[in-house]
Amino acid sequence: MLQSLRMFRLSALCALFLTSAQVTAADTGREPARGTLIESTFLGSYTKEQLNANFQRLGLEARNGVRLFRVNYQSQISPAEPRLTAASGLVIVPDVTTTGDVTTAGNATTARDGAAATELPWISLQHGTVASKKEAPSLNPGEGLYEASQGFVTAVMDYIGYGSSAAEFHPYLIEGAYVPAGVDLLRATRSLISAQGLKLGKLFLKGYSEGGYATMALQKALETEYAAEFSITASAPAAGPYDLEVAALTALSRPKSNPLITSFLVLAYDQWLAPELDLDAIFALDTTALSNLYTSGISSSEIMKALPLETRGLIEGPFLDDFLSTTPISAQAQLIRRLLVEQSLNQGDWVPRTPTRLYHCADDEIVAVAATENALAHFKGLNAEAPVSAVIAQSPDATRPYSHGSCPLVFASVGWFKEFLTR
Repeated sequence: MLQSLRMFRLSALCALFLTSAQVTAADTGREPARGTLIESTFLGSYTKEQLNANFQRLGLEARNGVRLFRVNYQSQISPAEPRLTAASGLVIVPDVTTTGDVTTAGNATTARDGAAATELPWISLQHGTVASKKEAPSLNPGEGLYEASQGFVTAVMDYIGYGSSAAEFHPYLIEGAYVPAGVDLLRATRSLISAQGLKLGKLFLKGYSEGGYATMALQKALETEYAAEFSITASAPAAGPYDLEVAALTALSRPKSNPLITSFLVLAYDQWLAPELDLDAIFALDTTALSNLYTSGISSSEIMKALPLETRGLIEGPFLDDFLSTTPISAQAQLIRRLLVEQSLNQGDWVPRTPTRLYHCADDEIVAVAATENALAHFKGLNAEAPVSAVIAQSPDATRPYSHGSCPLVFASVGWFKEFLTR
């Protein structure tokens, strides 16, 4: 299902409304503050009927049409790397139509024109792994369309390393790197929506895979550092590697594993956390050629085709054996294991205060369900009354298990979010 939705892109933009509308920040001669909306560009629209023509094969149904905007805003790399950078993302706005005495867009209502700004709930949606620069959400929209078609303003950051910050190597699965870009996109979205005479209501967070990890990292920061500015109504991380160590150990203990994710993570840690890593001792491939795959502009599927699926074809045998051992001996294996623990989100004393529901399919072959189970156990161990729960979907047919890409829980949280709109 997830893969099917990603196929639904803005491939027919020429048939949509392509009038370019831009909002540019005033040129003050100074560096804009974090969260400043530098520019927004109208990309096009989908009607409810156009969305449903694509959603029907997924068993989904749109409630309204949507308008898409690419936003460019000021942010920074991460708290550990406070260098300012332009960042970008996709903001999808439900079409607001007037019917009788009220204005409606999904779950939004307001009084007659002029009485009040239309209030819309909003979602910060963190997207799954993409390795190609051209697959950034603001350049290749896909994720977020369904959520916006249900009446939620949906903001999808490109992440650092994509879109306006494409010159950077994406800090993949590094907790702090998702925070400034995520917080600042919320600020930029607020400016964009206000300029359209609309108002933002209840805020929700969701994301799948890398997006699940990014969602939990962003939630943690919003609750602990930005609570005075943003109040989260509910959060739904899904299939994220919150316990990175157990996710990596489980994946690499199998004869075949996802080589794109493994190499992407190690290259990102080498770039941002530990330049002392000896890539030649870790990978069984030419490491220069491996690194070039992520900067050459080819698609994620092309990167996958260029890499061996066999774990020992990607990873050097001696390193792999040591890494998987109970007590690694080599400096390289010890370092990677330590970094994975440090970047895991089931560490420390933070416990979610927001109603949080973790989603995962039990037979996920990419991100072990143990990552979700361990995170839930950690939070409940710190506070048994914490508002955290998990939905684990079992495969109804053992011969055809739900995979990471076909898990039916990808959109399940939207129905849960709607429950909060009536409270």
